[in-house]
Amino acid sequence: MDQTWYLAVDMQLFWLSPVVLYPLAKYPLIGKGLLAFYIIMSPVIPFAITYAKGLTALMIYTKE
Repeated sequence: MDQTWYLAVDMQLFWLSPVVLYPLAKYPLIGKGLLAFYIIMSPVIPFAITYAKGLTALMIYTKE
């Protein structure tokens, strides 16, 4: 059931959105900095984990 990843992502974004939106509304400069930090770190963290553990970047399915 490959489509279930959406539920996990949706829940994470639901919990993370107030952390970004509240500072963005009250303190625009801090909110923009926080948003930029999240945008930059979102590809960096998966890359670092994939590289450190020696994983492939593709989802390969086999019938084993």
